[in-house]
Amino acid sequence: MQQQLQSSKPVAPSAPAPPIEHNFDSSDCPKCMTVVMRLLVPGPRGCPAANASIVSSTSPGRVPTAYCETLLPKKRACVAYSFGLEGTWDFDKAMVSKGCRVLSFDPLCCGGAHRMGPSHDFIPVGLHTYDGLADSDDPARPNTTFPVLSLRTIMTSYEHPRVDVLRLKVGSNHEWKVLKNLVNTGVLGEIRQLSLHLRMEDRTMWDEYKTILNGLKGAGFHPFYVRVQTGAQYLKVQEGSSSLYSAYEF
Repeated sequence: MQQQLQSSKPVAPSAPAPPIEHNFDSSDCPKCMTVVMRLLVPGPRGCPAANASIVSSTSPGRVPTAYCETLLPKKRACVAYSFGLEGTWDFDKAMVSKGCRVLSFDPLCCGGAHRMGPSHDFIPVGLHTYDGLADSDDPARPNTTFPVLSLRTIMTSYEHPRVDVLRLKVGSNHEWKVLKNLVNTGVLGEIRQLSLHLRMEDRTMWDEYKTILNGLKGAGFHPFYVRVQTGAQYLKVQEGSSSLYSAYEF
């Protein structure tokens, strides 16, 4: 069963953002927020031999992330896909350093398709539920259209029956829709590890956030590393030592 792995190594928590005002008090589903908070707590299942590797961040806007090294294949080169770079290459370079075949995708940064190195390609394509064109929902890039492909199409095109590490930026409503599609179509059965740059900033979406994160759990993925993102909003949901924020590395 594919799963995101749990490290028993203690991880120093990032400094929580100070409580600030927000409009999440009028969330359509306050109970969903509590469920989401519980799903973002690292559990007892996880990374064999506690072998979680931290990837330092060179961006002041992102905290470090992590992957489970013991889940990388030993008898072949691993395969890693990374979507939504926003000019930050830390995770992709870490995967290259481990001997992975890395494909980095972002339609809105970093120029045209080009080879970054012997086993590292950049492709200016977005991830979606279909193959074709999509409109940007980035307010900084209005009236922008870019090519998109489904994960299944990409894997078939590159003849990759399995992806060992899949990294996704999941923040906009369409990015959450893509993650939901990966759950519902069963393609996650070919994914060994997930690394998510997670943002929950739409007060009307909490039922969806809950449903999708529960779907990941049902697919066998369990959090082993959870860090509050730099500048994340404290959402005034608290249960014991757990608090809910609007953005995480997960």
